[in-house]
Amino acid sequence: MKRIKDLIANALPGNKNASGLSFEEFRDSAPLRVDGQEWSPEALWFAWSTGTALHLADLPDTFEDEPDADPGPSEWHLAMLRKGVPPRVVRCLEGDYQITPAMNAAKRWTQGTFLCLSGESGVGKSVAAGWLISRGPLGPCPFTQPQGHEQFAYWPHGPRWTRATDLARGFDEIPGEIRRASVLVIDDLGDEKNDEHSRARLSSLLSERDDLQARTVITTNLNAATIKHRYGTRFVDRIKGHGFLTAIRGETMRAR
Repeated sequence: MKRIKDLIANALPGNKNASGLSFEEFRDSAPLRVDGQEWSPEALWFAWSTGTALHLADLPDTFEDEPDADPGPSEWHLAMLRKGVPPRVVRCLEGDYQITPAMNAAKRWTQGTFLCLSGESGVGKSVAAGWLISRGPLGPCPFTQPQGHEQFAYWPHGPRWTRATDLARGFDEIPGEIRRASVLVIDDLGDEKNDEHSRARLSSLLSERDDLQARTVITTNLNAATIKHRYGTRFVDRIKGHGFLTAIRGETMRAR
C-alpha cells in the first residue's frame, strides 16, 4: 500500500499548501499529538496538503492505521434474509448462540414432518427454527419430480420463513414458495386473528404440507391444550402423528 506522501506528492503548486506554508514550515510549527507523541511524517504530510487540523484525535498516524471499511452483511446473512428469516434471528445465528432446550430439540429432529416448539417468549424457539432453515440435519427434499395436474407445481422450493399472522389474513391463495417450501417455518402460531377464516387457512396449509411430507416447523406461545382447543383435535393429531409437539421450558433470554 502506498504511503499518503506518495499519493499526493507534487499535487500543490510551488510546494506550498493553501495557507502558503511549505511542508518544512508546517512541520516546524505543528503541535504535539494529543497523546504527547510526535506525528509521523505521513500524518504531517496529509495534514499539510489537505488542511486537516493536527489536533484532531482521530487523525490516523499513518495511512495503514485507518480502520478497514465495514464489509457489510455476509452472503449467508443476505441469503437468510431472502428466505424471510427476521434480522434478529439471523444476528443471533451469526454470533455465538446459546445452546438452549429449543436448539437441542431442533438438533434431535431428524425425522418426521412436523416439529412444533411450544413455550414462553424468549426461550429460543425462533432461533432454533432459524437454525433448522440454515444448517439443520433435514435430509433431502421430500420430492424431486414434478407432480400434480400442472406438472410443475410440486417442484421443491427453497426453505422459507413466514408468520402465522401473514398466512391467516387475506383471501388469495398462499404462494407456492410457501406451500411447497422444502422446509417451512411458521412463526408465532396463535398471534393471528382467532376466527374461522384464519383457522381454515392454517389447517389447509398443514394438510397440504402433511400430504407432501414436507418438513414444517411451528413456533408458538400456546401450550398443547390451548392449541387443541383453538384449532381442533385433528390439527394437533396431525402434528403429533407425523412429528413432535415439544414443550420448551427455560429462562427467557430477551432481557440479556
